Amino acid sequence: MKNKKTTKKCSYADYALYGILFTLLAILLMNVILFLLPEKQQETKKMGMRMTEFDIALAKKLMDKNNDGICDACGMTVDQCIQGGMMECSMAPGAKLGLLGSAHAHVLFKMYDEGKAADFSDPKYFVKSMFAHVEGEPDNMNGRRIHVHATGVPLSLFFDSLEMNMDKYHLFVNSKETNYTTYVPADGDLVLLTTTQDEEKIKEELRSIQE
Repeated sequence: MKNKKTTKKCSYADYALYGILFTLLAILLMNVILFLLPEKQQETKKMGMRMTEFDIALAKKLMDKNNDGICDACGMTVDQCIQGGMMECSMAPGAKLGLLGSAHAHVLFKMYDEGKAADFSDPKYFVKSMFAHVEGEPDNMNGRRIHVHATGVPLSLFFDSLEMNMDKYHLFVNSKETNYTTYVPADGDLVLLTTTQDEEKIKEELRSIQE
């Protein structure tokens, strides 16, 4: 007589246990990530680089949509993710923003509204976000260079930190018109934002970026 094979069905308690184990493993993994950061993140901590009020508010909005203080993706507290330099949780599906300090790019830019150049040299514009900002510079570069301190940071984050509405502006990157909402600055890019429609005037504005 052949023995009948039996299969064990998982109960709801088993599924709950698996869920708890998975959550604990996820939390353990995130702690490992936070404590074993790459060299650039460790150097960032030594430099005292900390998120601004804007960064913290945006991080909480992105990582804690139900506002319970717990990261929606990994189950750790949002404060722990923020302390690790996260604007978006590294475990979130489709996360694009890297850890603070994961890049350091410089972008020269100019912005023109009806032919008049905007002036970002006033300290009131400086370092509203650690992820993308202008700061005091030597010589004539005050407020003309955007510093980007993480991978995947869109240009829009910089202007959002300044509470500026950019709907009416056209974006040119290295002389080519580019989609403002999706553009992520790369080191050495030359960026123009303008309301100008005349092609010859746009060429003049593009040349002015490096003057």
